[in-house]
Amino acid sequence: LYHYLKVSKKLWLLTSISEGSSLLNRERAGGLPSKLSGTLYVSSMVREIDVISFAKRKVTKFLKVLNFFSSSNNLISTESLCFQLKDNSIDYIFTDPPFGSNIMYSELNFIWESWLKVKTNNKPEAIINKTQNKGLEEYFELMKAAFKEYYRVLKPGKWMTVEFSNTSAAIWNSIQSAIQRAGFVIASVATLDKQQGSFKAVTTPTAVKQDLILSCYKPVEEVERAILEKTGADQIQIFIEDLLKHLPIVRIEKGEVVAVAERQPKILYDKLLIYCISHQRYVPMDAREFQEFLSFHFYERHGSYYTAEQAKEYDAILAQRNQSEPKQVTLFITNEQEAVAWLQAELKQKPQRVQDLLPRYMSALATDKREIIRELPEILEDNFIEDSDNRWRLPREEEKEEYLRRRRSKLGKEFERLERAIESGERLKQVRRDVVLFGMERYYETEQWNKILKISKGLPKGYVEEDEQLFMYYEIAKQNLEMEALAQQKQV
Repeated sequence: LYHYLKVSKKLWLLTSISEGSSLLNRERAGGLPSKLSGTLYVSSMVREIDVISFAKRKVTKFLKVLNFFSSSNNLISTESLCFQLKDNSIDYIFTDPPFGSNIMYSELNFIWESWLKVKTNNKPEAIINKTQNKGLEEYFELMKAAFKEYYRVLKPGKWMTVEFSNTSAAIWNSIQSAIQRAGFVIASVATLDKQQGSFKAVTTPTAVKQDLILSCYKPVEEVERAILEKTGADQIQIFIEDLLKHLPIVRIEKGEVVAVAERQPKILYDKLLIYCISHQRYVPMDAREFQEFLSFHFYERHGSYYTAEQAKEYDAILAQRNQSEPKQVTLFITNEQEAVAWLQAELKQKPQRVQDLLPRYMSALATDKREIIRELPEILEDNFIEDSDNRWRLPREEEKEEYLRRRRSKLGKEFERLERAIESGERLKQVRRDVVLFGMERYYETEQWNKILKISKGLPKGYVEEDEQLFMYYEIAKQNLEMEALAQQKQV
């Protein structure tokens, strides 16, 4: 063994690094011994292997891969994103970025690097690591820089697939925000069942068993110009039309047509809102106005929206499969905005009494100890109209403006109370998301960045980081303040 190591030390080390980070080969019931990737350990049963045979197997595999790429126009690289490619030159990107603090990549190479007398520069390493003084914000900035590079090289209208896995909602929102701040639009999120789980997935009860797959696209230049140059309905028309074209018509699960949740008004509005904020543009209309806009410009089918051609295809698919309507995706109510959206969908079908709505409403309600969701009658009173027979209905066209004015007035007063509590030094334990968003939007439009940061610090712990829209407001406010400070330093 000593002779082999002396003769082929570097070759053995390089092939070992590709296998994983363990110190010794673990014994397996059948087949070749293997290492346990992503951890440093000494297995309970070890098996020595012939270094030369091991190297030969690796070289054979390498030559096969090399032959494949040399005979085609494909390119594979394991470099950092710092290397330069031409703008708009790549047709498709698949990336599997670091999952927050799941694996300490550079530190797991310590033994190999000590032997080779090289050391990784882990300053730009995109992970969360206390010893490297990298928290959620540092991870977000590093990932945002990486996704901006992806955005630069990807062709307009083309796709990027991001595989991600983490149990932390804050890290999950951070990666989504980084993708969207780079300019991408996240069309859908799906799960990937890898069949064979990792060591942690199998042995750790809190580990995620399936990875999430984010399908993102780079908007065409027309959409980019619309957000930057156009305003109001014209801006929204181009963005939503482009988004709908990138969404599947339906999903087929076990031979049954299933509704596409991303086509529902709430999710479409969220995507519009985030895209406008990420490009530092004002949101041209609120959720209620957006719902009316969708109904006027697009085709509604069972609570989802389509272009004219897509609506025809949707009808044909249902008819072909003998389904009167698709199986609906269950969406839980976690805040008052979602409660209003749920009630709008219910009351659009027909006016209903509180006692008719309550059982279905309660079954859809998902509690969050930091979130204040008022009682159903209160929500109905602020957003809908009660007829003489005690049935609640949607406001008519002539009633909408007055109802909207009254609702915004109430939200404004509620936000003022919240702001006074925070200014007094109180760290709030519970808040209403729609109230917080109302205030954040007002400060965003008037560019009061300091107030956005101040409000964010007074909210329940983790509340901003775990909410995609709030985190976007916070991150942009922080960025603008840093730019203002830098400009002042240059003047001095």
